[in-house]
Amino acid sequence: MIEPTVLLRELILKSVSLKQSYEKNSAECRFFSVLFDEIGHAQRLNLIVPMPTDPRLQLLVEQLIANPADKTSHGEWAARLALSERNFSRIIMQQLGMTLGRWRHQLHITIAIPRIRSGETIQKVAHDLGYENASSFISMFKSIMHNPPNRFVTITRNRKHP
Repeated sequence: MIEPTVLLRELILKSVSLKQSYEKNSAECRFFSVLFDEIGHAQRLNLIVPMPTDPRLQLLVEQLIANPADKTSHGEWAARLALSERNFSRIIMQQLGMTLGRWRHQLHITIAIPRIRSGETIQKVAHDLGYENASSFISMFKSIMHNPPNRFVTITRNRKHP
């Protein structure tokens, strides 16, 4: 996933109205060359929510997906899975490639984007995801997506996928 700049977004919108076949060195050829350059230079966003293969962690992520507002601590999860916190952290990193906190944040963002796009308020989405207030959700969202939720949704509103 990439974060489109204003220029890239406008280029993509314009590209829809252009012919898909064009002659070499034509205006369309130069246009698509600029578009592809912009895509190549766009900032990539790491918004992957990996799924573990370890059965113990599969149970954990299934529960977090079913209840994204779950505030069970790292230590509590380790105890539930009969693991030391250190071993639990090691397995999480091996299986997910990130900390459990980062994984939860990415899960929350993937849940939030379509809901915000559909018109739900950030306040409601934040509450449903277990945040004490919208500000804490916005801060987390911005730290990962480089824009607050409303801005991100506005920039990407014409795209099919978050």
